[in-house]
This record gives sequence, structure tokens and C-alpha cells, in this order.
Amino acid sequence: MSSKKIIFGVVLILFFTSLLSAQVNFQQEFSFDKDNQDDTLWDIQLFDYNDDGIEELAVTYYYFGSANGEWKFILYDQSGDTLKVITYDNDEDFINLFHCIKDDGNNYLFRSKLDIGYPSTMSLYMHDLDTMQIIDSLTITRGRYDVFWMINDIKHLEINTIPTILVGVDKGSIGLEGVSESHIYTIQFDNDDLYLIGDIEDCGLSICMTNSKILSTGLSSLGYIPNTDNRYYLKSIAKEVPFSTQQLFTISGVESWDVPPFYCSFPYHFCLLTPNEQVAGPHVLYYHLYDSIEGDSVFFRGFDVENGYEVWTVRNPLPEIQDISASTCVQVNDEDHYFMYFYDGELKIRDRLNGNIIHHQDSTLAVSEILRKSDGELLFFVEKDDETGYDVYSLDGPIFVSNDEPHTQNDFMIEQYPNPFRNSITFKFQLTIEHTEDTEIKIYNIKGQLIKTISSFPNPCLGMLKAEWDGHDENGITVPQGVYLYSINFNKQEISGKIIKLDEE
Repeated sequence: MSSKKIIFGVVLILFFTSLLSAQVNFQQEFSFDKDNQDDTLWDIQLFDYNDDGIEELAVTYYYFGSANGEWKFILYDQSGDTLKVITYDNDEDFINLFHCIKDDGNNYLFRSKLDIGYPSTMSLYMHDLDTMQIIDSLTITRGRYDVFWMINDIKHLEINTIPTILVGVDKGSIGLEGVSESHIYTIQFDNDDLYLIGDIEDCGLSICMTNSKILSTGLSSLGYIPNTDNRYYLKSIAKEVPFSTQQLFTISGVESWDVPPFYCSFPYHFCLLTPNEQVAGPHVLYYHLYDSIEGDSVFFRGFDVENGYEVWTVRNPLPEIQDISASTCVQVNDEDHYFMYFYDGELKIRDRLNGNIIHHQDSTLAVSEILRKSDGELLFFVEKDDETGYDVYSLDGPIFVSNDEPHTQNDFMIEQYPNPFRNSITFKFQLTIEHTEDTEIKIYNIKGQLIKTISSFPNPCLGMLKAEWDGHDENGITVPQGVYLYSINFNKQEISGKIIKLDEE
């Protein structure tokens, strides 16, 4: 084959690959129906019930139609047929959450429930999923004036080959409605016996299992009491007993309704956007801040979970006012450092390494849940228009994004090179709106101390700004080697990240 034909073939491949970047496509796999149209989906889990390598759907619903409400656990196969239905009347068992695990070839169903009476208790029941016989149970009782409010999440893992159940709950005090704090209770079972091994504070609002750590958000709230501090947490938990924890992020705020201006300066929609990871990488926290004094903002924060520090922050005025309905880690261009999320008829993909948007499109799918199968395939769950069940989709082919695709959703993109650097580093902005005079770069040491401010940009023009830092502080002294943080403020927005300085040659 001639070299011209080879070159022409490569050009064609690149051309068609760039066309693929215009759209992420989906194909329908199967559907499943609710037991009752009024059932509310509470949780979905993939579980290989039959040991045939094909995972079934373990779905928890809550039904509001009966006098006291009803919890349902339904097991579907991947053709949408119902294999098992289990119901519990809420008058008998209050706030149930179900979770399946397999151990030594046996199928177990764990059912956690609350009783918010006096005394308040949280119970965990271990059932044989085939017979629904209770094998063992464990009950945790609160103190005289304390109460369990809500079961938020339940996950499992193995620690030294011992199955371990994590139950995230909110608990508070009787007589102070809405006052709560989040905890994770850790429970193991061995030889069919359940036993409590720990209680982890400041987490349990949601639990995300990563390759190396347990990530969990938490809340400490005084509820409906105005002008009081409410605190959110992001915590990293080692997968070992005794559990060692690290606080990755904490933010607090006050809700004021007394006199104008009314404002809420604590986060909403505080959640992790990076479940279903396949390789290690930064995990992304997302939340809104509503504050009439400083303006409404949406935040994305990337965290290096292995080393326990924040890698970058993206702050924008609040265009994404709707809550994100579903998100997942996703592979793009055969690389794993991306995540996808859905909100209000739109789909976006961001780079986990720097927070930049690399793809954006309209989406006709109102995705409510995304799960990853054991073979790596992603499943996207969409409620049917008539609300009688769910359609399940997968990606129709791999995702390719051309480097030429415009990043229209960020007001500016940033590059730093070289990074790490020895003598100097260049910051390059790719702007989508006109440069303003308040643009500046601030350099901090790892202790958070400001060491340099850059506000001069030679030859500014629409579309690009460049600035160079020579590694000297405000006094002209060369800073030592190490990790430094930068913060770029532009048009009331902020983006941050880290750079590494090496010893000069």
C-alpha cells in the first residue's frame, strides 16, 4: 500500500472521529415496570442473584398509597421480568432500606429500619434472600433524648475477607425538629452473626465506594432554627479496621430570614459526582451557594483522595440552577479521567483532572440513576413518560471528543506549562468573553499564605491572556521547591489548581 493511501486513511479516521465528538448516543437495553404506578423509586442495585454472570436489578420502592405507606423490594432480571417481590407495611417497620450481598455463594438481603419512638432504635436484619428467613439481627438504641431521623444510604465491602455493612443515618434530639447530624454505623458478619464495630461521625449523608477509599458526605444541622450555623463535610475513610478518617472539606453557612436582605449562605445539593470509577483519579464535589450579598454560585471541587488535598476549584455564577439528576465517571477518548452528568435536559462531560468542560449537548433522556455493571458497561435509568416503570439505556459506542471542540460553557480555560517547572511557568487563558481589568492570579504556598499576585497581562486580546511567573515572591526572593496553589479570579468567577516547583538547575 502506498504512503499516500495510508495518510489518506489516517485523515479519514481522524475526520470521522471528530464527527463522533458532536454527540453522545444511547441505545435502549430493556424496560421494567413498577408494581404500582404510585411507587416511588428509592434505590437500585445490580446483583448477580443466579450466579450466571448476568446481574439482576434489586430495586427498593416506597408506596404512599396505603394508610401508613409501604416499602417494597423487587428483584428483576435484565429482560425486565419480576423474580421476587417483598413488602413491609410502614406501620410495622418504619423507614426501610434494602441491600443485597453475596457471601460464599449465598444470597443475603440486609434490611435496615428505624423506630423513632421512645426509645429510638435502628435495626439491621440479615435475611436469606431465597427463603427470606431472618438469620440474625442487630439493634442500636439511642439515649433518652436522642432519636434516629433517617436512613440515608447503605453499602458493603469486604475487610480482610469479612463482609462489612455501612449504614448512613441522621440522628438528632427529641423536641428540636430538624436538628440532625450524620453518622455511619459499621457492622460486620461472620459465621452468620452480626456485630457492631464502629460509629464514624460527620459522614453518612451519602456513601461513595471508590477503588481505594470510602468517600462520604455528612451534615451537622440545626434544622429550621434561623441564623444558626449549619456545617457540611466531605470525609475520606480507609478500607480497614479500625477505620482511619480524613476530613477533605468542610463548609458552613447561616440561613437568615429575619430582616432584608434574606439569604442562605450554606450549601444546597451537596453531593459527589464521581461514582462508578474504574481507575484512581480526582473525585468531584458539587454544591450551590445562594447568597444575595456575594451572588449565587455553583461550585465544582476536585480532590486527590489518595493524598488528601484539593486539586482544583471551579466557581461560576449560577446558570445550573437545577439539581443534577445523575452522574458517573466515564471514559472519553479511551481515557478514564472524566465524569458525565445530567440536569434539566442537558448532558455535560468534565475533565476530572482540572474541572474543564470538554463536551456539552442537549439530552432527551431525563436520567435518574446510572450504574456500572461488572463488565464495565454503564446503564442509564429513565422513568417512562406514563410513570409506570423505567427504560434502561447503555452508551451506543465509545465517546470521542475532538480537541477542536469549543469549550463554550466555561468563561475561561486555563493551561499551565511546564508543570512541574524549574525557572518559570506560563499561565495561558482561553477566554470566551472580553477581558476585564479585575483579572488576577494569586499564588499561595501549601500553608495558604499569599506569596505573589499577578495582575499584568502583556498584549491582552479577546480570546487569550498569557502571564508568566518566575518563581519569585513579592519581595523578589526565589521560593523553594514544593507544591503551590493558584487562584484565578475573573469576572466574579474563580478557578484554582496546583503547580509544582522543582529546584533550579
